[in-house]
Amino acid sequence: MTLRSRFGSKQGLLQYFLHLLRWRFYAVHYPNIPKETQRVVFICHGNICRSALAKAVADKLSLNAESYGLYTSKDKPAHPRMQTVAANYGYSLDQHRTQTIDSFQLRDGDLILVMDLKQYHAIKNLYGKQGRVSLLGLWASSPRAYLADPYSCGEAYFDTCTQLIEDAVINLNQAIKQKP
Repeated sequence: MTLRSRFGSKQGLLQYFLHLLRWRFYAVHYPNIPKETQRVVFICHGNICRSALAKAVADKLSLNAESYGLYTSKDKPAHPRMQTVAANYGYSLDQHRTQTIDSFQLRDGDLILVMDLKQYHAIKNLYGKQGRVSLLGLWASSPRAYLADPYSCGEAYFDTCTQLIEDAVINLNQAIKQKP
């Protein structure tokens, strides 16, 4: 497996290790499932790749889910390459349209899942202690604090990103279904 297929780019590798160090230093991002979790909310940068895919995986598992972008405009389709790769894994993003964080209404029972520590802190700044936030990558079988944005990466990383997100959402779903 090449660096580009595993991390997207040299910058993706650097960000992966920086996030790993920060995650271990702060040690506040370990996933837990609050008993009252009723909906999972996936948030990424633009809501055209990672969070869109995570919602599609959750939908296929009949998990109540939504997805939003921190820095996007409303009603854009999913990235064409993500649509293609997702379809190869059995997920359709054809009907996906971006939703902005401004349209998100936090509810009791929401578990918010973001892709990196920058997004984690942005959501914590927006919602404070009301928002239960975790890193989606920590749910992967090989946990990681950083899921690089595949937007400007090659197809190999789109494939890796899809595998990581699918694995993480499946594990998250199992944990939610096992909660007391």
